[in-house]
Amino acid sequence: MNRTSPFSNRPLIGVTTRNRNDEGDFVAPGRYVDAIRAAGGIPVLFPPGESEPQDLLSWVDGLVLTGGGDLCPSTYRGSGTESFRVSGTESLRA
Repeated sequence: MNRTSPFSNRPLIGVTTRNRNDEGDFVAPGRYVDAIRAAGGIPVLFPPGESEPQDLLSWVDGLVLTGGGDLCPSTYRGSGTESFRVSGTESLRA
């Protein structure tokens, strides 16, 4: 990627965040951010709900999908089990 930035020799790595916490902040597990930094990269947090995620992806060299709750099986026309935890609808739009 051709960047005009002081960080141009370090890869930018997108990190998906979780839905807002009780204080209204988006959250990403610190261990992912720490690992990216330790490997020489620069973490860039991606909050859920971006209307044009492909634009964000064009700026980064890699992407870490941090996970979260399960998708509701109806999202992919599947059947549920008793033990799944549904993600917030905000993350489903991302």
